[in-house]
Amino acid sequence: MSAERTNKFDWSCLLIGVLFLFVALIAFRNPAANLAAITIVFAMAALFKGILLIRQRGGSTLRLVVGILDVAIGVIFLFNLGFSMAIMPYIFAFWFIMTSIDALVYSWPLKLWNKGLYIFTLILNVLCVILGFFMVVNPLSSILTMSFLAGFYFMSAGIVSILLAFGRPRT
Repeated sequence: MSAERTNKFDWSCLLIGVLFLFVALIAFRNPAANLAAITIVFAMAALFKGILLIRQRGGSTLRLVVGILDVAIGVIFLFNLGFSMAIMPYIFAFWFIMTSIDALVYSWPLKLWNKGLYIFTLILNVLCVILGFFMVVNPLSSILTMSFLAGFYFMSAGIVSILLAFGRPRT
């Protein structure tokens, strides 16, 4: 007996995707002058994403931990702007690594549903993990390219999130 898979539209994935694409545009537009703006928008994006992950964790401990960390990062960044800008390379690095590992762990169902999207998601998230480690190892050089790296991360995460919004398999 075969069960038919049905797809449902996921509004939270769409909202996260659009928000992340907006953050990517800010990052690419004026990299030298927008560190404070990126910090504030990053804080709001982390807070929003964390709340959604906590709400939709589906019994997963990893998703709950990532959601709680996202909320904590969002609150810290919103209320300590100077401190946040100083530690931004490290926070971004660990956030890149954690959210990309989370996406890698939860991408395996895509293999059954859409192999192309699975491979695309796998490649993007592996690249984001590598970028995160690069930022941890070399924070001074990553300060110079932070807007580009942030833009790339938010653009790739936004695209994947929007693609998932239009065809996430119903479980």
